[in-house]
Amino acid sequence: MQRTYLDAILGLSLVLVAEDKAGDIVGAAYPMPPMPIMNGAQQQGFPPEPLMSIPLALAKLCGLSVTEKARGTEWATHLLKPGPWPGAG
Repeated sequence: MQRTYLDAILGLSLVLVAEDKAGDIVGAAYPMPPMPIMNGAQQQGFPPEPLMSIPLALAKLCGLSVTEKARGTEWATHLLKPGPWPGAG
Protein backbone atom coordinates (compact mmCIF):
# COMPACT_ATOMS: atom_id res chain seq x y z
CA MET A 1 0.00 0.00 0.00
CA GLN A 2 1.49 3.32 -1.06
CA ARG A 3 1.12 6.14 1.45
CA THR A 4 0.35 9.58 0.09
CA TYR A 5 1.00 13.07 1.40
CA LEU A 6 -2.70 13.41 2.10
CA ASP A 7 -2.51 10.37 4.40
CA ALA A 8 0.41 11.93 6.25
CA ILE A 9 -1.19 15.37 6.43
CA LEU A 10 -4.42 13.98 7.85
CA GLY A 11 -2.43 12.07 10.43
CA LEU A 12 -0.43 15.12 11.47
CA SER A 13 -3.09 17.84 11.24
CA LEU A 14 -2.38 20.90 13.33
CA VAL A 15 -4.95 23.38 14.55
CA LEU A 16 -3.67 26.58 16.13
CA VAL A 17 -5.88 27.86 18.94
CA ALA A 18 -5.88 31.34 20.46
CA GLU A 19 -6.86 31.96 24.07
CA ASP A 20 -7.55 35.21 25.88
CA LYS A 21 -5.94 36.06 29.24
CA ALA A 22 -8.74 34.22 31.08
CA GLY A 23 -7.89 31.03 29.18
CA ASP A 24 -11.04 31.05 27.06
CA ILE A 25 -10.64 29.93 23.45
CA VAL A 26 -11.35 32.88 21.17
CA GLY A 27 -10.16 31.65 17.78
CA ALA A 28 -8.59 28.88 15.76
CA ALA A 29 -6.58 28.61 12.54
CA TYR A 30 -6.02 25.53 10.38
CA PRO A 31 -2.80 25.79 8.31
CA MET A 32 -2.06 23.41 5.42
CA PRO A 33 1.06 22.98 3.28
CA PRO A 34 0.93 24.13 -0.35
CA MET A 35 -0.16 20.98 -2.17
CA PRO A 36 1.73 21.75 -5.42
CA ILE A 37 5.00 21.62 -3.47
CA MET A 38 4.00 18.43 -1.67
CA ASN A 39 2.82 16.79 -4.91
CA GLY A 40 6.02 17.79 -6.71
CA ALA A 41 8.12 16.27 -3.94
CA GLN A 42 6.08 13.07 -4.11
CA GLN A 43 6.54 12.89 -7.90
CA GLN A 44 10.30 13.22 -7.36
CA GLY A 45 10.15 10.12 -5.17
CA PHE A 46 10.50 11.65 -1.72
CA PRO A 47 8.74 9.60 0.98
CA PRO A 48 5.88 11.38 2.79
CA GLU A 49 7.13 11.05 6.36
CA PRO A 50 10.37 13.11 6.18
CA LEU A 51 8.73 15.80 4.09
CA MET A 52 6.03 16.43 6.65
CA SER A 53 8.32 19.09 8.14
CA ILE A 54 7.40 21.23 5.10
CA PRO A 55 4.01 22.19 6.56
CA LEU A 56 5.74 23.69 9.57
CA ALA A 57 7.62 26.13 7.35
CA LEU A 58 5.27 26.58 4.38
CA ALA A 59 1.71 26.65 5.61
CA LYS A 60 -1.30 28.06 3.82
CA LEU A 61 -4.22 29.04 5.98
CA CYS A 62 -7.24 26.91 5.08
CA GLY A 63 -9.60 28.04 7.77
CA LEU A 64 -9.89 30.67 10.47
CA SER A 65 -12.64 31.22 12.97
CA VAL A 66 -13.27 33.20 16.12
CA THR A 67 -15.89 32.66 18.77
CA GLU A 68 -19.01 34.81 18.93
CA LYS A 69 -17.61 36.43 22.08
CA ALA A 70 -14.40 37.46 20.27
CA ARG A 71 -16.03 38.98 17.19
CA GLY A 72 -15.25 42.66 16.78
CA THR A 73 -12.12 42.41 18.95
CA GLU A 74 -9.68 42.01 16.01
CA TRP A 75 -8.57 38.53 17.15
CA ALA A 76 -8.81 37.17 13.59
CA THR A 77 -6.57 39.98 12.34
CA HIS A 78 -4.00 39.22 15.02
CA LEU A 79 -4.11 35.49 14.26
CA LEU A 80 -3.07 36.31 10.69
CA LYS A 81 -0.23 38.75 11.33
CA PRO A 82 2.52 39.22 13.89
CA GLY A 83 2.32 41.98 16.41
CA PRO A 84 0.86 42.77 19.81
CA TRP A 85 -2.20 40.73 20.73
CA PRO A 86 -5.47 42.39 21.74
CA GLY A 87 -5.34 43.38 25.38
CA ALA A 88 -1.59 42.69 25.65
CA GLY A 89 0.55 44.97 27.70
